[in-house]
Amino acid sequence: MISLGDFIRIAQDCFSEATSFQYVLTIFGTLGATRPLLLLHNLQRRQGNRRMTAWITATREIITRSFRNADRHFFPEEGEDLDGENDEDEEDIPLLAPTQEERQRFLHFAPEISSALGWGCVDEPNEPNVFDLDVLPVLVTKFTSCIFCQNENGEGKDLRRSKKVVTVNVITRSYSLVKAHLVTAHCINCGVDYHPDRIVGHHNDSLRQFYIYDAPFLRISKPAQLWVDRTIAVAQAQSILQHQTFSGYATWFNKVYSRGAPDPGFTAEGSSNHANHLLTNDQSHRMFVEHMVRRLGAAYRDLNPEIFHTSHDPTTAQLVKEALQWFVQDGILPGAQLHNCEECTHPKRYNQPNRGLAPPLPGQNNAQYMVAEVEDEDPEIELPPLPATQNNENAGPQLEMPAHFNVNAPQDQELGREPAEVNLVVMDGTVAGHAICNAPVHPRCRNPPYNFKSARFCDEHRGYNHICGIKGCNSPTVEGSMVCNSPAHQLFHAKFLNRYGGRSSLHTVRRAVERRAEAIQRREEGNGDGIPTANLPPLPQLPPDGPVVVQMGERVTHTFQADRVYCVQLLTFSCGYPIAFCKFYESESESQAFAFIKRVWPDPASPLRPTYLSYDRACSLLRHIVTSHPDSSWLDSTKFIVDVWHYIGHRVDDVMCRTRCNPAPSDGSQPDLIIKERDHRGNLVTRRAFNTETAEQLNAWFGSYKQSLNRMTDFNFDFFIYCVLFLYSEDWIYRKGQKEELAERRERRAQERAARNNVADQE
Repeated sequence: MISLGDFIRIAQDCFSEATSFQYVLTIFGTLGATRPLLLLHNLQRRQGNRRMTAWITATREIITRSFRNADRHFFPEEGEDLDGENDEDEEDIPLLAPTQEERQRFLHFAPEISSALGWGCVDEPNEPNVFDLDVLPVLVTKFTSCIFCQNENGEGKDLRRSKKVVTVNVITRSYSLVKAHLVTAHCINCGVDYHPDRIVGHHNDSLRQFYIYDAPFLRISKPAQLWVDRTIAVAQAQSILQHQTFSGYATWFNKVYSRGAPDPGFTAEGSSNHANHLLTNDQSHRMFVEHMVRRLGAAYRDLNPEIFHTSHDPTTAQLVKEALQWFVQDGILPGAQLHNCEECTHPKRYNQPNRGLAPPLPGQNNAQYMVAEVEDEDPEIELPPLPATQNNENAGPQLEMPAHFNVNAPQDQELGREPAEVNLVVMDGTVAGHAICNAPVHPRCRNPPYNFKSARFCDEHRGYNHICGIKGCNSPTVEGSMVCNSPAHQLFHAKFLNRYGGRSSLHTVRRAVERRAEAIQRREEGNGDGIPTANLPPLPQLPPDGPVVVQMGERVTHTFQADRVYCVQLLTFSCGYPIAFCKFYESESESQAFAFIKRVWPDPASPLRPTYLSYDRACSLLRHIVTSHPDSSWLDSTKFIVDVWHYIGHRVDDVMCRTRCNPAPSDGSQPDLIIKERDHRGNLVTRRAFNTETAEQLNAWFGSYKQSLNRMTDFNFDFFIYCVLFLYSEDWIYRKGQKEELAERRERRAQERAARNNVADQE
């Protein structure tokens, strides 16, 4: 270890006094990072008595690159042209940067400088790099003046130090657990405390906590005084987007970055700072919530300029509940309704040539969206005639349309308006839901259970815990049981516990299914003789002379478990960009689907309403609207079509489905749904203008969260889905940008290749 005076003398011998101090530290830090190369150089010199080795050449190349990087970093405007390997022009070098002579002198004497600093010594190969400084971080607010009060000049009051300096634990961006200094600021005028990640003060006669959206550190545990660098939370959010769970992320984090790592043969540098248990599951969950409320607050800044605030020091559950009331407005993502791109929004096409073509969108090729030609005969995509036109006595009865509904296919002029653009949104549901009350009441109770781990009823219906769990039997329960003293009910309950209780867990059933599949495969290969079956006794039916029960078909209905939300309904654009979500409690009914789209687009005159809505039960939804809401503006603004995959299974004799909900009509009635263009061989081909399966594709991706969602509370369920869709929308934008950059690079390479071919042809 050298003294400060020795280092100053060495630095003065290498650089002039006008050189930037940060620049000098950067170059010496790079030289310190090359200690392993200098050590290998000295070992090779000892064996061969050679002054120059390839290790020194590599060292000088690394330092030369460090000079260029330092020029760009410290002098971005002046040093952006210093990209040459051997730039001899002194005029291009910034004033505070080393001269060319100083750079060459430093490169030439790099081994001697390293030896003078004690680096690369053969006798002490593990000498630490003095530039690897172990400086404790200082956590303090970014504000320098109060944002709530102002002085006479209209400027914020200066902040004072509030409390003593506190030592806390921080997980840095290098995933190390270190100590840090926490300093809190205070405004003596209004009494507001400024923390690194939040502002605490009185608002509306109560103590409130305001969240700083761009805070570099987040507090994830008050008892443990644990803070994390924001980059750790960003990495966790991306892992959640890849279907990681909170407990899974905490387990991975602790295994990889703890002192008791599973790989005993590897010890990372600085691992002595790592604790055995860095993150708990609750802390992992809290980190996600703290990060996402700030992300959502920043996204809603244009819609709601007020800073998101909660009660002082809320629990994770309280924070999630207040975030739901603040951000999750009918499950609509911020700004999602304003989205448009060339995949989901197209220029309007007309089925009459004399009506022209609407102006193309910016950046779109006008020739691509030609007016669709109506052809009378197209055997490749022509639909079979309706059953009424067939001379077939065995044809099934034709489903009738509402009396006031036009049988003919809708034409563009029926819209009453001529939009310059048309778009398509897709709706579909996926089975997932949290627990809800299972009380035998009508209408069905939608309240969450008072205890999500074991309760079956909500607070309002707690009394049903003392009533027999067989629906229809109002006898009191036996102590320690869910049913009354009826032998039939006791037998039914025992069979239920034997089949669905702790002994037959999910893993037991899964293993039994796997063994059965393996046995079937062995038998098909001729290597097995028997097929094992899972030991799951069937549930018996109650005897006829038992108590009166309510039955659904042949199944006895009971309240032994909490009920669940039926499904989650998702809305996306045809490009895959998510719009909103909604929970359907009982079934995927048409009335709930119609109520969902009305909440997303409530204004009848809004131009944001979709031109087309694709839904697997669009014909039933349209029939419901025409029958129950005949004056609805949705009949004029939006066309409902069945997605391509489910349309194959719809009945041919359903007139409304064929004429109104056809996703690709061949009669030219909907030129916005079919594009006719020339392929690479010059043949005229047809293709669908929109992707009607984006909701199905999103549900396939979203299904990986089902097991985690089914075990969440109602508020965590809603908040998690909203956050995941928000992260998915941002990832969609990123992937879209990557795709466009790739297309631009390919086009640029094609142009360069064509230019080279032209030059070659001319030569």
